[in-house]
Amino acid sequence: MIELGDTLTSATAHLTFGETYGKQVEVTELIHGDTVFYFFPAAFTGVCTKSSCELRDSLSDYQELGVNVYGVSPDMPASQRVFAAQNNINYPLLSDWNKELIAAFDNTDHNFGTFKGVPKRSLYLFRDGKLAFKWEGEHAGKYPPFDELKETLKRS
Repeated sequence: MIELGDTLTSATAHLTFGETYGKQVEVTELIHGDTVFYFFPAAFTGVCTKSSCELRDSLSDYQELGVNVYGVSPDMPASQRVFAAQNNINYPLLSDWNKELIAAFDNTDHNFGTFKGVPKRSLYLFRDGKLAFKWEGEHAGKYPPFDELKETLKRS
């Protein structure tokens, strides 16, 4: 389990944003400066859509602070692409269909209905390569504390 102060172990995922669509990346290479990963269990579900759109609507707040933001779900790249288009998602999504990144964070939700191996809804902030903020929802209906994350980011 990844804890505050830890670095992320090696894991790959597929970018599903713009010209990088389908490109496999080493996720640790995406971490520089302040980097946020927002995990959600499944695209097109109510809470996932609402919280993804909330992050979309406040992306400029993160950009003003120089923060890199990535959404992560186990959906296939094609599904994420449609989800992003339908909801005007303006930050990169990572497809973790092989669940390698979910395993690296050790945040599998074992109680998400019939879906197996999906992540808990969660937020992680890496600052200078080390985990500086961690929130994992106790259940799938719990909304992420984006305001708490922003307050952490504002504190240097």
